[in-house]
Amino acid sequence: MRRANFFAGFAVVATLSLTTPAHADPVFAVDFAGKCTDCNAASGDLATAQLILHDYNLGDDITTGNFVSFTYNGTDLVNPFTIAAGDTNLIVAGLIQGTLPGYQDVFIKGDVNGTDYTFQTVASTGNWTLSIPAPSTGGTTGGTTGGTTGGTTGGTTGGTTGGTTGGTTGGTTGGTTGGTTGGTTGGTTGGTTGGTTGGTPGGTVPPADYGTEGIYTASVPEPVSLSLLGVGLGGLAFARRRRSV
Repeated sequence: MRRANFFAGFAVVATLSLTTPAHADPVFAVDFAGKCTDCNAASGDLATAQLILHDYNLGDDITTGNFVSFTYNGTDLVNPFTIAAGDTNLIVAGLIQGTLPGYQDVFIKGDVNGTDYTFQTVASTGNWTLSIPAPSTGGTTGGTTGGTTGGTTGGTTGGTTGGTTGGTTGGTTGGTTGGTTGGTTGGTTGGTTGGTTGGTPGGTVPPADYGTEGIYTASVPEPVSLSLLGVGLGGLAFARRRRSV
């Protein structure tokens, strides 16, 4: 009888430990999967990731204090990467609501090999984005190149036009004046045009990955937890059998 009571008590404790959420989980992990609009992943059209927190209560704000890591598993457009606690420029916000699976408001930004990656999901729509800034040198390079090219072209054109207009006597003066004016105008125009064209890669770019139906689910329990659950259920069955004998 005592042995049966022991197994029954153990089974109850084991079962409750798995079904009753703790006040704050030492390690709390959720898996993300979202339909990819512009990309393909190993899992087809679903981009996947995992967010790990510690000492976290469902419904509380996510902070750098309880953030452990965020791992994006990659697509055909973006290589896999991990943002971890302590990374440069780390910003985390949002929360995981008590209802899982479901859409969540989550914002994570961190440095990956010198580049800031920003991942965001919106609970009201299920939309999600992963943004990576493009290099900022396009405008400067384009402006310099465009200005030089425009100045040279404008100077040549202006000198020729000025020389023709000035006639034989005023050819030299007209050529010099026309060349200076044409060079300045051509340089300004060429610089503006070249800067705009060259600046496109360095400006705001569309998200690297984005999509819809971004759903978070609780991670599958570890094998040890599953074994504990099996032992608990087995104990209940044993105790019930002993009582019926």
